[in-house]
Amino acid sequence: MRDAAAGISVKYLENLFAKESSAHELSKEKMQPTYKEGMSISAAEASILKFLIQSHSYKKAVEIGCFAAYSSLWIAEAIDGGELHTFEYNKEHAEIAKEVITAYEGPSKINLHQGDARQALASIESEAPFDFVFIDANKAGYYEYFLWAEKNLRSGGMIVGDNTLLFGEVGLDQPERVSNSQWREMRKFNEAMADSEKFISCFVPTTEGLTIALKR
Repeated sequence: MRDAAAGISVKYLENLFAKESSAHELSKEKMQPTYKEGMSISAAEASILKFLIQSHSYKKAVEIGCFAAYSSLWIAEAIDGGELHTFEYNKEHAEIAKEVITAYEGPSKINLHQGDARQALASIESEAPFDFVFIDANKAGYYEYFLWAEKNLRSGGMIVGDNTLLFGEVGLDQPERVSNSQWREMRKFNEAMADSEKFISCFVPTTEGLTIALKR
């Protein structure tokens, strides 16, 4: 009963603080045939991103890991008149995202890049520094994505990483259900984000874990 009540309460609060548009609904609809809805952040988590962006009036954003563009839409709405570069490795997912982004009629420009972000990110470095970087991609690449973000982020800019609990494995002495490379990289990512000399940072214990760092 307690779990059921908690679920109802979350939905109630999402309806208050994380209202979804028709574009968000389209993205969720396009996810369903892939059976990978769990890869996307929730409306509640997306509302955290929106709050962080709007409270700092960010305009130039980068997203590493697009999937069906659900989080992309929330970021684009939050940067209000700004520009988002979003990267997706999987061709099938990029096609879904393209369809969703094409239907988007919001205030900001969304640029979709298909390919390995570890190489493709170089194509936008001339537009740096950026205000906001959201990382929700290949877990074994998180620390490399962090290094790029740190280099190309302005002072006062923000990095947010999703899945930083690594499915409950990040705090173990040795991983049990994820690869050693994923475990090592996520630990390096979290430890780098926690560097108080470079960042003001925190961890939000969402279902998957959200690590947030503001660059000094």
